Amino acid sequence: MKKLFLLSFMFVFVFACTKPADKKMDSTTMDSENMSTEMNAQSNDKSVSAEIVMLMHMPMMAAPYSETMNPDVDFLVNMIPHHQGAIDSSTKMLEVGKSKEVMELSKNIIAAQEMEIAQFEKVIEELKVKADDYSAVDLKKYNMEATTIMNDMMKNMSALELTGNADIDMLDSMIIHHQGAIDSSNKILEITKNQTIMDIAKKIVMDQEKEIAEMTELSKKLKKENGI
Repeated sequence: MKKLFLLSFMFVFVFACTKPADKKMDSTTMDSENMSTEMNAQSNDKSVSAEIVMLMHMPMMAAPYSETMNPDVDFLVNMIPHHQGAIDSSTKMLEVGKSKEVMELSKNIIAAQEMEIAQFEKVIEELKVKADDYSAVDLKKYNMEATTIMNDMMKNMSALELTGNADIDMLDSMIIHHQGAIDSSNKILEITKNQTIMDIAKKIVMDQEKEIAEMTELSKKLKKENGI
């Protein structure tokens, strides 16, 4: 419920901030009209950025968080909506983005994470047939720590101060989003006995650390170019 409340709050906040100001019918000056138009444009820009962030959240909000006696399956089941959020927000960027580099990054994210989701779904079915024994592992502690990682990621994304530049805001939010996947992958690596899960988690860490480094530098570049 806390995650749902955070997302609901974002919807209310965005609506309040992006609602166009009522025009006064008295002697409003041209300067104030221009200022109002500029403020409304900035609000609209931020609403697009907020939508991008929310698209990262929404698949995770819609899917129940998996906590079973099979942490390998749970890891993949919970990573699928995480990946879907990255795909959905990247798809939106292809509609609204201006930076060619961000557009190319978005295409790469979509292609890579769609392929990984297909792989995850196949492995999940295999693990349901043949699962490793985790009776000696404190799964209650593991599940609590894994849940905290995702909750902290979502809180950090919700707290992100949007610039109104969709390219920059996508990069900064995706950095936080990627870090959540990295932290979750490192967490499963602490306990998993399954070689396939080890390989998947290590690949997520390697690929997304590389993309975080690229996004961090690109965000700095775009902020400098746009005076942010």
